Amino acid sequence: MTDHTEAPATGYAARVIVANRDLERSAASGVYALGMAHSYHHRQLRSHGGPDSPDNLVLLTGTGTTGEHGAVHGDPRMAQRVGLIVPSWATPAEYPIYRRDPYGLGWDWFLQTPDGQLEWAGGDGRATMARLHGIDDTDIDAALALFREMVSLARRSPWD
Repeated sequence: MTDHTEAPATGYAARVIVANRDLERSAASGVYALGMAHSYHHRQLRSHGGPDSPDNLVLLTGTGTTGEHGAVHGDPRMAQRVGLIVPSWATPAEYPIYRRDPYGLGWDWFLQTPDGQLEWAGGDGRATMARLHGIDDTDIDAALALFREMVSLARRSPWD
């Protein structure tokens, strides 16, 4: 893992970094998010003390009740198992997320760094999630299937 000792950006600066990192597209579906209702989802929820920083934010379509963002809050078990929700006891920068590579290489496990970069986690991300949650590959596969269903819906129709 890269050394990220500089204090992370917060607030508006963090959102600019996230929009640039994600190329203004949803981290889940790859849909151009800034052209529709969108929001910056806090992976570690604000109600659980989650910071407003690049490692904790992802750009999603919809609001906390609509679109992808609504789907994440509607299925917290799935969201936690794919890294879209980070438990209060974890550190967002060290908690893998299954997300779209902004440069179009598909979906995989990544770590989001405090300075707004993505580090590929590959199979280690999947293994880390299984270990953190005390689950096996079948449970990860089930969560990924639900995630892919959410992505499929987002790519078919625009969210309000």
